Amino acid sequence: MFNARFLTACTLILCLAGWLCGADRARAQIPEDFFTAHPGDELDCSTFTFGTPAVPPIPSDFFEPGSDPFEGQICIQGAPWSSPFPCDTSLLILRDADPFDRFDPPGVGAPVNIEIVELMLTGQEPITVTYFGGAVSEQWDLEIDLSAIPAPPGALIATKTHENGGVYDSFLVISPRFTFTRESDGAVRTLDSGLEGWTPLELMVNGAPWVHESEPSLEIVAPGEGLFVPGIEQAVPGDPASQCPVHTMAAEPGGAMSLRLLPSQEAPVPDGFKVLDGEQPDGTSITFGAGDNPPLPPDFFGPGSDPFSGSLPLEGKPPLLPKPDPDEPDPISARIPENFGFGEWKCRPVPPIRHEPSDRDTIEICFGSMAPIAVTYPGKSIELWDVRMELPHTALRLVRRVFTKTHANGGTYTMEVTCNPVYTFTRISDSTELTLDTNGLYPPLFYT
Repeated sequence: MFNARFLTACTLILCLAGWLCGADRARAQIPEDFFTAHPGDELDCSTFTFGTPAVPPIPSDFFEPGSDPFEGQICIQGAPWSSPFPCDTSLLILRDADPFDRFDPPGVGAPVNIEIVELMLTGQEPITVTYFGGAVSEQWDLEIDLSAIPAPPGALIATKTHENGGVYDSFLVISPRFTFTRESDGAVRTLDSGLEGWTPLELMVNGAPWVHESEPSLEIVAPGEGLFVPGIEQAVPGDPASQCPVHTMAAEPGGAMSLRLLPSQEAPVPDGFKVLDGEQPDGTSITFGAGDNPPLPPDFFGPGSDPFSGSLPLEGKPPLLPKPDPDEPDPISARIPENFGFGEWKCRPVPPIRHEPSDRDTIEICFGSMAPIAVTYPGKSIELWDVRMELPHTALRLVRRVFTKTHANGGTYTMEVTCNPVYTFTRISDSTELTLDTNGLYPPLFYT
């Protein structure tokens, strides 16, 4: 076990400006480690618990007059920052040194001071706040970041057991700030543990692996590449192909907080798909007037136009976004982002292990009708209109992909998508365009 009294705490004076993840960022003068707090599942999740020896319950009347004290365990997960962090980082740790140089012999390294300088966590589910002894309840979302009062540094001691790495022990010191947002009306309540005078929490890490250099296919965010990359285990010394990211548990001994940490992964390249056109068996089509997709209403195309219903065979069209690869030979008509964490998942064993990625992903699709639709008017007059169907790339759409690993090199997956497409209709005779954005107008379509 790591002894927190081994080091005399020192103060790090840090300048945080222009942070970037990934290969394009400049090497920082101060070593840094990027992690994501893995959500896990309800039996093995990252947690925060109110009502422990280190963390008191949330007091009565905190949320509103009459609110009951709140205590209990909450499953939490990392919430990746937006720009300038193009990766899944939710925890950033700075060190005042690297514990080893690349060519140091095996042994115990010098102690290193460490400090959490960025943190963003959210509850996996809203908490239930009760009033007047449970007579009334309401839902509040939780975010956790760092207190306005900085916590003192923690410490890390690494042991080098082979030429490319070893294990380390550490303790992380954190003063959290809690932001609660009521789901019904967006009301916000903030509880800052530092301002409240709570003792900072110490999260202990014991026997976690590290390497000097990570295997490139793991796509780990590693600004310290060549010196110290935590969270990577190399099972066979001398064989980088035996590396796997592993969960590192950082836990407060009294049960107040535990984080299942994984080293951050570079933002993955989206998966691109071409579609089977609608004239082939099991090809792509959309039907107006079926299920949750209603007919196009009367007068939509112009005064007197009849309602339109029917099935349209579709084909893939080049999306509006630039192609990631300019030399891509064929149009990619659907792009679905790859999921973070596959470096870790591909190391999991067989028999099958199910992996459920995030439910909120950006998806881009772009289809067009293979032939114009015929719009009719009273008196049998007909107009021909081309149809384009898109999902705006700026919109968030629900995407659930469940992967099943059935053998060492792969398996199967299922995917569910709910979305509200945007249709663009172009009259062939004069290029007049009409747009139908179904978001908020029609129920979302459901694809599997």
